[in-house]
Amino acid sequence: MLSNPPQAGTPLNTMRILEVGRSVEVELAAQADQSKNRSYSMMFMMYNYHHGDFTLTLAMKRANGTIMYGKTGQLDRNQNLYSAIPINGSNSLAHYDVQEGKYRAINVKGSDCFTCWYFINCTFNKPAATTFTVTASEGIDDGGQYQAISLSSPTEVYIRGRQAAKRKFILDSMDNWSLEGEVSTGDVTVYIGLDPALLNDTISRIAASRAPYVWKASASAGSAAKIAVRQTDGNFHLATYYYVYIQSNSDTNAIVKLTLKQDRTVAFVPTNNDFTYKLIHPVFNYETMAQKFTYMTDKEQVKYHVFQVPDGTTSAPVYHKIEIILTSLTPALYPMLYLKKVEHDQEKSTALGSLAFPSMVDSELQFGTNPFDIIHDQTFSYTFYGKATKKFVYYTMAIYQQNWGLTGQLKSEYELRLRSQTVTQAEAEAALAQSAAGSSEQGVTITWGGSGRSSTAASVETLIRKNLEADFIQ
Repeated sequence: MLSNPPQAGTPLNTMRILEVGRSVEVELAAQADQSKNRSYSMMFMMYNYHHGDFTLTLAMKRANGTIMYGKTGQLDRNQNLYSAIPINGSNSLAHYDVQEGKYRAINVKGSDCFTCWYFINCTFNKPAATTFTVTASEGIDDGGQYQAISLSSPTEVYIRGRQAAKRKFILDSMDNWSLEGEVSTGDVTVYIGLDPALLNDTISRIAASRAPYVWKASASAGSAAKIAVRQTDGNFHLATYYYVYIQSNSDTNAIVKLTLKQDRTVAFVPTNNDFTYKLIHPVFNYETMAQKFTYMTDKEQVKYHVFQVPDGTTSAPVYHKIEIILTSLTPALYPMLYLKKVEHDQEKSTALGSLAFPSMVDSELQFGTNPFDIIHDQTFSYTFYGKATKKFVYYTMAIYQQNWGLTGQLKSEYELRLRSQTVTQAEAEAALAQSAAGSSEQGVTITWGGSGRSSTAASVETLIRKNLEADFIQ
């Protein structure tokens, strides 16, 4: 079991992000000295966004290999970052040897953990050339029968008498939410649960006192069935699909207007610019602009921020350099930062919650995603470049609370400070070139497949580089 940060250049420092719905094929060149066994590991980390069942598969095309996995996260009381890293069969949740030409699949229940990251370790000992594929695929369930609904977009549902309608939704914020069904005709009961297969058998299970739902509400014509859920509700989980089963209770056909509501809490963070974004505050003013934020409950896993940068135009873009300085004010806070750039012709300062916000599987920039790069740090400083081509240019930012099980304090605090400055195109492109010059691992060829559940790319380094390159496409 690990107990200290890893040395530079270890598999933990080069850990790659794997997504459900993606695969990676890796070729290892033959070892020069064939008389000695190879000692090689490739590590992946994965967050099970949607929290459905999934399958991890190691397929060996050439040579033999071993796959193992572990997990831990913000609210996991059984493991921490060090004990959860799979090293051998003793500390792994599953550990399998795979022979050449064979594969091994590991099925994982999505409901096993709602705050966990999964760590996958693939090890290889043979000195010969080795080719293998690692895949994370979605499990098969009844969720495909449920149509997706989205926030603040009312949907009218028609239900034949004594029949049922099926919908589903997912929330990327832990703010309080509600689902309201206005009934025009008929009499209905709305059930919300985590398992679509159980909800499909709702009536018989209720009759047998084995209710498959976590919340329910009923209403008849002229009234509304409303389910309101607070952040602290034990059944409310971040980035998890909830399935809505709407049962008609009479022979009369029912018409229901469903509305999902949640007001995202967003904090605007000033930079060292004045309100015109043309003048820079003096250093002594900048140092006093740090803002303190607190995760108010142990369930509030993410906070959202917005900041603004100097404007530009399509014909005359303005390049900027952003520095984010985040200081942990409580023990063992290792935040994960995700950002998106949002450009508008009209000001959005009074409608920040309506902007497009990032998530763990849908972002343009990510920082702090490999815990072994920042473990034991207290201050986290990240710098990136971009360009503005419209009048109002915002960056939306999601900061995920993460302690990796290394402390019992679950309501972390942090101080956030931002510095923005205008730079020349030459400086910005030089920074891009330097970022793109990262060295690859000698003797290792990596090919990614599948689109995943979002546009997120293969690794943290690739993600950042891809975003910067996109910024500079003319």
